[in-house]
Amino acid sequence: MDNKELMIIKSIVKYSAKTGNFYRHESDSPAKLVNKNKHALIYLSKGDFHNMYSAWKIAIFMSHGYWPAEGDTCEYIDGNAKNLSLSNIKVIHFCDDETTVMDYCLDNQLEYRHVSVKMRKEKRIRRSVGGMTYWFYKKEDFARQCKDLKNVDLEQIKKPSMGKRKNTHIMEFLKTHTIVPKRWEMTLC
Repeated sequence: MDNKELMIIKSIVKYSAKTGNFYRHESDSPAKLVNKNKHALIYLSKGDFHNMYSAWKIAIFMSHGYWPAEGDTCEYIDGNAKNLSLSNIKVIHFCDDETTVMDYCLDNQLEYRHVSVKMRKEKRIRRSVGGMTYWFYKKEDFARQCKDLKNVDLEQIKKPSMGKRKNTHIMEFLKTHTIVPKRWEMTLC
């Protein structure tokens, strides 16, 4: 987030830390929030500038003067994402003691399906990184839940292969037929 964009945000909206309401500078009525998934979003526009931002990030910026990092997320203390008062927002910073299930499996040579089953009931943290959403868990939770899992020897795992019989039928079919994808099939890629 660059300073120009932050100054435009500051010029468009005001924030009340007590009530958690956002106000456009011209108006005394609260700005409407757009709910998408768990977090409330606010739409800001001024001239050629049009964008949507997480309301909690704007609240932190307006109150504390910094824009949360990309991996940061928030936790609503009372569980209500519409209560955007500053006392209800707890910023959770990205740290080294968190990881995803896939990364933990690769680091410890464990099978994904076994680890994901073990971690189903553990508390997880949702983070948006690079426009994608990931679930992070504490590494200590992995250590506690997955201590009885055995490491997998990656060299001995064979890729599943189709039987020779199926391959023969497919090859014979392709010799006599031409497959042309339809328009709707191409959009699925």
